[in-house]
Amino acid sequence: MSRPRPLLPTRTMRRKGFSLIEMMVVLAMMGIIVAISAPRIQSIRNRSNMRAARDEAATAIAIARSAAIQKGQKAYFRTANDSISAVVSSGQVVLMQRSLKDMYGASITPLAGGPAQLNYDTRGFADYGSAVKYEIKIDSKTADTLCVTKLGLIAKWCL
Repeated sequence: MSRPRPLLPTRTMRRKGFSLIEMMVVLAMMGIIVAISAPRIQSIRNRSNMRAARDEAATAIAIARSAAIQKGQKAYFRTANDSISAVVSSGQVVLMQRSLKDMYGASITPLAGGPAQLNYDTRGFADYGSAVKYEIKIDSKTADTLCVTKLGLIAKWCL
């Protein structure tokens, strides 16, 4: 048996690409997805930078305390212009000045009239009368607090 022939001649067309309308629809959908996800990605990035800046400051405080104990000299953790550093009383720089603003876009400030310089004695005790709080801030929504106890240790919670 033979197949009946079509009335009009047809040719088999194979598509080798996408039409302009299909491409425009895909691009519009991608634009919508990017517009929805961009603010979330920015907030995740800010939180990550804030955590990294807080860890950097905590490390600098621990280095200053450790230097005071190891060298048997007073040591100082300093904050100035959103930068941190650690030096000992002989003038030796233990931690070069690092700008939290340049590295993470963060600022660091002492809270509640706290000192911009934290002093450690030779036993590693902070010579400030109470716990010292530093605020690390990226923007108005992303901030964290770093607490240093009278013993010179970094605490998880500020009291």
